[in-house]
Amino acid sequence: SGNDYWECYYHLCIDLFSAAAEMEQCVGNTDKCLVLINEIFDNGKRLEDKLRAFYVQIQIFGSQGSLEEAVRTGFDLLKELGVRIPRKPRVWNVVAETLKTKKMLKGRSDESLISGSRLEDPVELMKLELLHLVSMYCYVWQGSDFLPIIFLRSMQYSLQHGINEYTPYAFANFAVLLVNSGDIDEGDR
Repeated sequence: SGNDYWECYYHLCIDLFSAAAEMEQCVGNTDKCLVLINEIFDNGKRLEDKLRAFYVQIQIFGSQGSLEEAVRTGFDLLKELGVRIPRKPRVWNVVAETLKTKKMLKGRSDESLISGSRLEDPVELMKLELLHLVSMYCYVWQGSDFLPIIFLRSMQYSLQHGINEYTPYAFANFAVLLVNSGDIDEGDR
C-alpha cells in the first residue's frame, strides 16, 4: 500500500526514480520530472540519496531561465556537502584560494598530475559536477564574481580527490586565472 515499495526496495526506488527524473528532464517533461523529484525528496533518507534529484532540479531551474535560483540552490547544496562558496566573493578570497591551489601544486610534476589516481567516490564526484553546473549558470547569469572561486575549488578537489572528467576543465580554468593575473609561465604549464 502507498509507499511500501520505498520501505521494501529503498535503493532500487532511489535509482529508478532518479533515472526516471533524469529521463523526463532530458525529454522536456518538466511536470513529470518534478513529481519524481518530489517523490525522492519526500522518501529519501540521506542527502547522498537525493543528490541526483537536486542536480536535475538545478538543471530545470537553469533551463527555465531561473539562473539565480539555479545558482543559489547549487550553492546551498554544495554548502551542505561541505563546499563553501562565499556569498560575496572579494579579491582577497580569490588571492587566498589561488595561493592555496599553488601550494597544493608545489612539488608535483606534470606526469604525477596526469597519472594521478581516479576519483571514484560518487559524493566527491557530485561536488565537482555541481561546481561545473553552477559555473555555467554563473557565467550566463550576472554571477561572474563567483567564477574564480568555483574554478579554484574545482582545481583543489581534483588535486585532493583524484582526476575525473572535470579535471581538464578545472586545469584549463586555473590556467586562465593564472595568465590573467600575470603568471604566464605557470599558466602555460
